[in-house]
Amino acid sequence: MLFLHETHEVAGRREEAFDAAMRDHWMPELARTDGARLLYFLRHAHGTGVSYNVVTVTALRDGAAWEELHHRVHDGDLRPLVERLDGLRHDVTAKVLTPLPWSPLQEVDLAGLPTAAGAH
Repeated sequence: MLFLHETHEVAGRREEAFDAAMRDHWMPELARTDGARLLYFLRHAHGTGVSYNVVTVTALRDGAAWEELHHRVHDGDLRPLVERLDGLRHDVTAKVLTPLPWSPLQEVDLAGLPTAAGAH
């Protein structure tokens, strides 16, 4: 199990459009393959430090799923959507994480995760 942790520096006036693009397009498009799911979408509250920052965590089944996502983003079906998201943010930084042995989050049931936004 791998986790892709991304910090998105969203353009202030485009915050709602960024949220909608992630919710309505990125989340379901990401789930078109079995190896990756959007696990968390977290917005920094205004006044708590940096403004207009969003943190996403994507769960990846394994290294092959990470490679598949890489190809989908750089030269595949997700590229137009990533270009759209890039127009709504100033920058994005990413890191790939693995759970430590003592972490309770060793495995994630990707098939059981929602593929569309909803109340939770």
